[in-house]
Amino acid sequence: MGAWLYMELGRMRGIKYRLYRQNGIIVLSIVLMFEVIFLWVVRTYYFESATKQLVNRANLLGETYNKYLINETIYEKAKYILENEYMNNAFYMQVIDMDGNTITDSYGLMIGNVAYAEDVEEALLDRNKVVMARDQAYGEQIMAISIPLYRLDHIVGVLRYVISVEDIRAMVSFISNLALVIGIAVIMMMFILSSFFSKGGLLNLSRN
Repeated sequence: MGAWLYMELGRMRGIKYRLYRQNGIIVLSIVLMFEVIFLWVVRTYYFESATKQLVNRANLLGETYNKYLINETIYEKAKYILENEYMNNAFYMQVIDMDGNTITDSYGLMIGNVAYAEDVEEALLDRNKVVMARDQAYGEQIMAISIPLYRLDHIVGVLRYVISVEDIRAMVSFISNLALVIGIAVIMMMFILSSFFSKGGLLNLSRN
C-alpha cells in the first residue's frame, strides 16, 4: 500500500511538472510575442510622428518665408523669422548663413557653427534630409532638418529645426517599462491560475 501511494504521488508530481512546463512555455511565448510587437509599434509611432511634425513644420514655414521674403538678405530674413516665428518649446529653430554660422536661434542668440551638420550641408545643396545625430554643443541625441532660404533664385542660408530625441526615448522607455511590469504580472497570474487548475485536475485524476 505504501509503495503504491509513493508511486502515485510521484506520478502526480510528474504530471504537475509537465503541466507547469507546458503552460509556462505557452504563456511566456504569447506574452513575449505581444511585448515585442507592442514595443515595436510604440517606438515606430513616436519616432514617425516626431519626424512627420518636424518635416511638416520645416516645409510649411520654409515655403512661407521663401515666398514672402524674396529679396531680403539672410540677415533681414533672420530678423523677420525671429520676430514672427510661432514659438514651440518642442522645436528649436536656427537661421544659418552659407558658412554654417548661426545668425539667430529661437532665443535670439548667435551661437554655434553647424557647417558640418549633415542636414545643413544637404540644404545648402538644395536638398532636404532628416538627420539623427548627437549635438556637439550639448551632447544629446537630436533629430534635425534644414530648409534652404533663397534670395531671388540663389540660396543665401538655411532654416533649421531641431527636436530632442532624448525626450522621445524617455517616453518610449517609460511605456516599455510599464509594459514589462504588466507582462510580468500577467505571467505570474497565469502561473497561479495554472497551479490552481492543475491541482483540481490532479485531484480528479487521483479520485479516478
